[in-house]
Amino acid sequence: MYNESLELVKGQSDILRIPVLLAKIGGVYLLQGNYELSKKTLEEALSRRCGEKHGEAIIYHNLSRLYLSKGELDKAMEYIDKAIDIFDRLKAFRSADAKLTKAQIYLKKGDYQKAREFILIARGKFTEVGIPQGIAETKMLEGELIQNYTERTA
Repeated sequence: MYNESLELVKGQSDILRIPVLLAKIGGVYLLQGNYELSKKTLEEALSRRCGEKHGEAIIYHNLSRLYLSKGELDKAMEYIDKAIDIFDRLKAFRSADAKLTKAQIYLKKGDYQKAREFILIARGKFTEVGIPQGIAETKMLEGELIQNYTERTA
């Protein structure tokens, strides 16, 4: 189904819409665990971007999540830093979600102090903007952090 959508997207002449649609399709592939197709689609979306920074940051965030899922933490950190830089410059609320992803990367690296720092930053932003689901996600990740820390130090 997404292959058909992908072909339809590539046939479009709307150069501003194509990267957005490719990014969405790449994100769906990521959720499905189809990492190679996700990577290929997200990289194509990145190569077709037309200077629209918010969309570029979303693609970087998805690439970071992709590499986090694959356990390639340095690559994940590289992309999340790019996403956060753009989101922060745009003062976009998605910055909170990107910072939560950065906390997940730090957690996987075993840097619990940095993970907690970014969990709290994300929670503050989610609270400020009023996104209860985001607040809940920070609390779940904090619980995971406590569990990992406890297991590691026991």
